[in-house]
Amino acid sequence: VLYGHGLLPVMRVTLSDATLFDAAMTRIEVSADQQLPVAEVDGTPYRYVEDDKVRVIIATVGDELVLTVSPASLDDAALARLLGLKLPARNIGQTGKLLDIAKEYGYLHEYMGMVDTVRVVDTFIEEPKGIDAVLLEMAGYDAGTLSEVCKTEFRALAAIAPRIVTGYEEVSAEKLRTNAVIELRDDIASEFGAFVSPVPGLGTVYEGLFTFGMSLDIEAIRSFFDKRVAALQEAPWKCEHLIDAQEQLFAAREQALAQPVPPLLYDFRGFLAVVNELEGLDIGKKQPPESIDASFLLAIDNAQGLLAMGQAMLPQLAEMSIEPDGKAHRFELPETGAEAETAWVALSESAIALSVSKDAETVLPALLKADAGTPPPFMSVGVDGARYYTLVGDAMRASDDEEMSEEMREALSDVLAAAADFYERLQFDVRFTARGIEIDSEANLAD
Repeated sequence: VLYGHGLLPVMRVTLSDATLFDAAMTRIEVSADQQLPVAEVDGTPYRYVEDDKVRVIIATVGDELVLTVSPASLDDAALARLLGLKLPARNIGQTGKLLDIAKEYGYLHEYMGMVDTVRVVDTFIEEPKGIDAVLLEMAGYDAGTLSEVCKTEFRALAAIAPRIVTGYEEVSAEKLRTNAVIELRDDIASEFGAFVSPVPGLGTVYEGLFTFGMSLDIEAIRSFFDKRVAALQEAPWKCEHLIDAQEQLFAAREQALAQPVPPLLYDFRGFLAVVNELEGLDIGKKQPPESIDASFLLAIDNAQGLLAMGQAMLPQLAEMSIEPDGKAHRFELPETGAEAETAWVALSESAIALSVSKDAETVLPALLKADAGTPPPFMSVGVDGARYYTLVGDAMRASDDEEMSEEMREALSDVLAAAADFYERLQFDVRFTARGIEIDSEANLAD
């Protein structure tokens, strides 16, 4: 479990045998010919590393490993509470808050997390207590200097995104699915939902090496910014600590009003790139791919207008009559030394797609007709885990980076090779929902 004891982070890990763990630590010290200093609190010894009055503490308490950071000057009573030798009168498990989150979001009980941003802000604007008082005093921070106006406005800002929650939705031998939500105030979440537009195929799980895409409604984002800053100008912040940021927002709005967005950008709705193969690519040797199998879709309201611009610049396209019917048309690429010599283009009323895939004639029509996610993703990334980690691991092993030792490169390569054996496919999607900003991840595991 990773949690905050006040502002200090603490990690507790259950051990199968604390004695064996301590013995392993001793062997590491002997191998490194350097023994960590040892101190004791309430009869419990702990190892530590100290630097600039801050201690990183490594302790075994019962059958648990405890890792934490603290001021070196922390007194024994506070340190005992930090290490869990003295338990709090009430803990978060007793409040039922985590179970409520699991029920609300459909999380499994095996893994979930929460950051209460309102409480974090309160820590800095209210009179600090316990360890927090020691930490803030060391940092030279005095909450007593904050005016009531500042406290009120900081609380209002924290309430925009009051909480972050995360948890597992599925854990099986085949798949891991997680969800994280940056909760937003209802009116803000509602307006964020207008920032995205449907993009064919965005959010779909493909089988290629790599996919990446996003959707964006620039007019909606500009309208949101203009509306919110205009409201702030009507009722500006009064806290002196927010004045500089406020002036920058006002200046940015004035600049945006003075520079109209080109109509073409207002037409833009998003894009999707699907890379199936990069044959011959060797990152470590800086060798470009010998052949590419990839497709690209651009969602735009005036797709025919964009095609006309392309035809004006490329004679190979100018000679072609392309209708918005989704049919793929082949054309020769300019001689630029690119790996692909020919490409295919297809058009619909609201998107244009290009491909250098060997199956482009069937891929492009299917791509243009593909379903858009519901709700539309803001961003979507998919990766073939085995091929990606193998590619990066080989590049790491062949790298001549002098800032990293050969042993470190080999060790990292081994870690990446293990990941290549473990993950079959990884998918990440970011969406704007009524709850806020949601980040979904899915990892398909290898057999």
